[in-house]
Amino acid sequence: MKQLCDLEDLNLNNCKMLQSLTELPSSLIHLNISDCEQLRSIADASEFAEIIRNKFSEFIFTNCLNLEAAVGNMLALLITYLNKESGRYRFCYRGSEVPGWFAYRTEGSSIKFGVLELHEFFSDQLMGFAVCAVIAFEEYCHDGDSDRLEISYNFIINNEVCDRDRIAVACKNEILIDSDHVALVFSPGSLWKLPGPGEFTNCSFEFDLSKKSPNCRVKYCGVCPIYANQDIRETSGRKSRTSNDHQEEEVEPHSKRLRP
Repeated sequence: MKQLCDLEDLNLNNCKMLQSLTELPSSLIHLNISDCEQLRSIADASEFAEIIRNKFSEFIFTNCLNLEAAVGNMLALLITYLNKESGRYRFCYRGSEVPGWFAYRTEGSSIKFGVLELHEFFSDQLMGFAVCAVIAFEEYCHDGDSDRLEISYNFIINNEVCDRDRIAVACKNEILIDSDHVALVFSPGSLWKLPGPGEFTNCSFEFDLSKKSPNCRVKYCGVCPIYANQDIRETSGRKSRTSNDHQEEEVEPHSKRLRP
């Protein structure tokens, strides 16, 4: 498959015997894999790095039962491989948790934090944000004939949207989803529209599903600022204030002053 140097879209649905998907072509932009229950092995981070270098890419693994560990760790590995050499890239996979290395995590569909020193936090060392949403599904039927089911977010600073994106959870295949799925995005800072200087900055990420249904909802969300040459393992285990926690607390991850 790697020899298909012009292949940009690859869709595989209900391939019951597929166990491995490696050596993907570097031209790939959209990968949609659904209901491939035996799939256990995918391309490693170095191959994905070649695919997504300096372009937008999307990799969807819906109802693939055995990929949570492999895909869940991929974003962290790619951040290390690519440093500042990437556009926006997205992953979706079957899973139920925000990855442990995310600095800020909470229940529900929005997360907020305050930046005490705007230009220190949004410095030239800030590569971007890793963004995550966990979607809970209960016997959700996607008909495959309508638009994609997507999770979108707005990144808001001082009530102004400075970045937005969306990632597909289900594409143009008819599919029944009955388990949680995780959507991950790396949003590079070069795409943001930042406000002017101020003494205090309120930041938030707000998530929404493209289709309203009692059978699906945003369960958890999380964000993590990514700095150049950062070991993201340093942030593992930190947790933001949840929607039920009313205590004010200051933390200083990576020497950047935040208030979750």
